[in-house]
Amino acid sequence: MSDVPATNPGRHFAVPIHWGRAIGAGVVATVIMTIVMVLLKMNLMKMLGGMIVGSSASPALQYAVGGTMHFMIGIVYGIIYAALVGRVMEWNRFIKGAVYGLAIAAIAFAAMPLMSSMMGGGSAGNPCGGGGGKSAASGKAMNPCYSQGAKQGGEAPAINPCHPSGSTAAPSQQAAKNPCHPSSGAMNPCHGGGAGNPCGGGSSGPLSGLISVVNHLVYALALAFAYGKVR
Repeated sequence: MSDVPATNPGRHFAVPIHWGRAIGAGVVATVIMTIVMVLLKMNLMKMLGGMIVGSSASPALQYAVGGTMHFMIGIVYGIIYAALVGRVMEWNRFIKGAVYGLAIAAIAFAAMPLMSSMMGGGSAGNPCGGGGGKSAASGKAMNPCYSQGAKQGGEAPAINPCHPSGSTAAPSQQAAKNPCHPSSGAMNPCHGGGAGNPCGGGSSGPLSGLISVVNHLVYALALAFAYGKVR
């Protein structure tokens, strides 16, 4: 059956907001979205926590802060849905979820540059550095693949975990043991396309954008069906 009630379409904004349903639907949708992200090997809560408290904080603190922020955002989006899209009686829940999902995905894409600039270009929590301005030095200091030989007076091997460490082995063997050497591929934590790249190399590609859209659609569709039809 259709979700559209037999009433005057011009009065859709006269429909009251169900606050309890909005908050509950936001929580349910966030849980479902989080499960999908885990299946896609995305750790959004830890990433958000690292952005707020810093990557040097304990994993428990990062998860606690990131998880709280993640669910707060999910609840806020649930309330916004109930106040705007959820009151449109002309659409069924699938259309509402699809439209809202694409809208919040667009908001997320637009907010990425702002978040990056607010967090100092990402270098504060980026072990591979890459930030500019004041954060550039700290980013390099945290970069496990950054050679500090120029500033450390030749002491880089002791500090840089990716340096061959003065091994007497042949260069080819040193390269094989060096996790930051290009030939080590997937083992290289700073490898551009590695799945374990803490610097997010390749994370802004088309596939990542598609995954982001899918995640937001999953959230919004779950939200629309959890919130239910307007009355």
